[in-house]
Amino acid sequence: MIALALALAAAQSAKGEIVTYGFPETDSCATWTQDRSKPGFHNQASEGWVLGFISGLNAFGPNSGNVAPGTNASGLLGWVDNYCKANPLDPVTSAGFKLVQELKRRTSR
Repeated sequence: MIALALALAAAQSAKGEIVTYGFPETDSCATWTQDRSKPGFHNQASEGWVLGFISGLNAFGPNSGNVAPGTNASGLLGWVDNYCKANPLDPVTSAGFKLVQELKRRTSR
């Protein structure tokens, strides 16, 4: 079953498509920043998406394990907070991809 899922993922990657699920595509970083300033469902959903995105990469990425050694959930969310404050018009999915790029850059040193 896992081999089938990985084969399907490889086939999608070969087409150049990157598909993300679970976070409304219309939510901007401005919405992220607003939601993070108050407790509640939207804040938890936003945090859950980012942490799930990184966890999925840890579990199924090409170098599965831990793409963020030396940091924790608070550090990851703090990075997205900073990114979103600086880029309020970007979608949160872009922040997720930029975070992954930064984590890969750090671990490749």
